[in-house]
Amino acid sequence: MDLQFLRPLFDGDGDVASVHLDTSRGTADSDKQIELRWRAARSALAEQGADADALAALDGVVGGARDVPGPQGEALFASGGRVLAVHTMSEPPSGDTAVNLPVADPLPLALDRDHQLAHVVVAVDREGADVDAYPAAAAAPSFQRTFNGSTLHITRVRAGAVSHAAYHRRSVNLWSENTEQVAEDVREAAAEVEAAVILIAGDPKAIGLLRDHLSTRPPRGVGPSTSRAAEPTSRRSTCCGRASTRRCTRP
Repeated sequence: MDLQFLRPLFDGDGDVASVHLDTSRGTADSDKQIELRWRAARSALAEQGADADALAALDGVVGGARDVPGPQGEALFASGGRVLAVHTMSEPPSGDTAVNLPVADPLPLALDRDHQLAHVVVAVDREGADVDAYPAAAAAPSFQRTFNGSTLHITRVRAGAVSHAAYHRRSVNLWSENTEQVAEDVREAAAEVEAAVILIAGDPKAIGLLRDHLSTRPPRGVGPSTSRAAEPTSRRSTCCGRASTRRCTRP
């Protein structure tokens, strides 16, 4: 596991306040529960002689990922009146901890990070796709790309035999061209975060074409994983926790 993300924790001068909190958001009073947990952790740090300026700095950032529901945790580090790092954890810690030591205590964070994967989320239809790449343990994407391809003859139509065949070929070729460009965006996104998995949702035909393009030149170290396709709903929906203009279902 690459531990370079921990380097900023050791750049402080003096003692480091290290906090690991349960910041799960699954009830109406989640904000109040998190506030109480932080209050207890803050008191523990103060009793250990933590710098008042460091505590004040943590006051301004504690709270977890407010737009992510469900179980989660937060690791916070401060020293010398400044915040060294704040990380969202995929699972709450086994118990809240707050220590003030000459060096940071990132063990719970490192153990949590070891169980997470960098990944790419793709919401695709026959016109293009929304591509989001998430580093391991990130609540927000570090890479986003939206591609809207050509829509001329994108829909098959009822017509005479010759015309129908011509429109059919044009539609299929256009779908393939659009998803070929999406595949390039997916490869770039996967390389950006060194993704271990790709999740694809959306129009069943577009999913199949995208998988075909990716299989000819797969992103390094990645195997696509596709959700069971469902009937498209509205043009604007929610995919994987974010608003998307693609017709997709959540993986």
